[in-house]
Amino acid sequence: MNGKIMIVTLVLMCIVAGLSGCVSPGVLATETVTLYHTVKSNQVIDIQNMNGAVTLAPTDGSTMTVQAKKTTYGGSEDLKNINISITEANNHVRIETVVIGFSANQRSVDYLISVPHNATVGDVSTSNSAIAISGVSGDVSASTSNSQIIMHNISGYVSAQTSNSRIELTGTSGIRNVQTSNSEITVEVFGLADSTRIQTSNSMITVLILPSLNVTLDAQTSDSGVQTEGLTLHLTTSETNHLVGTLGTGEKYLTVQTSNSRIVVRAL
Repeated sequence: MNGKIMIVTLVLMCIVAGLSGCVSPGVLATETVTLYHTVKSNQVIDIQNMNGAVTLAPTDGSTMTVQAKKTTYGGSEDLKNINISITEANNHVRIETVVIGFSANQRSVDYLISVPHNATVGDVSTSNSAIAISGVSGDVSASTSNSQIIMHNISGYVSAQTSNSRIELTGTSGIRNVQTSNSEITVEVFGLADSTRIQTSNSMITVLILPSLNVTLDAQTSDSGVQTEGLTLHLTTSETNHLVGTLGTGEKYLTVQTSNSRIVVRAL
């Protein structure tokens, strides 16, 4: 019996001590590598990261610069197991984080990528870190988790998906679907796909929309209100927490949804 008590006591001691050092966080190591790739006219650049921030900005010329900061808690030897791959297929240039083997230690790559003006941007994905894209062209689809997405001055239709963090889209040609949870969304709408959804939960949505667009707006929240400013809407539903109305001919359809917070739709 005493032996069993001692074993249980040791296990409990290790669990408690684990929060303060019983389990080692590993050895931090970082390395920054810079890669260059010549991009042909009208090629589409896609980025698939496993974990870490992605930042895209424009550059002159036809050379793409990829600066990648590799981080691991597995020590300097583990840096060799984190690789940056650049491949071409079907008019796409794919930048991908490739890891070798399984590790219990945290690994990540933070990207800073200079995108030539002769190329466009397509799919950008990562997890647990932010995505920031500005001044590029392309129908960009950005996705991450637990961190924010900010896109500014994009010549193309964009979509964004994350969780537990905010989304901010300004100065884009148009909007496709936008979704997060438990955080706010701010979107400027200069154009729309035929059917577009902007959705979050437990946070506010602010939509600034070009009054000359032909849109049917369906905005709904729970336990809060829908507010419009500077727009001439032909209303078919006008309730405290639900509004349906049209701008112009109403041929495009925009759904805006949140919960436990308000929706504000303003004229650009």
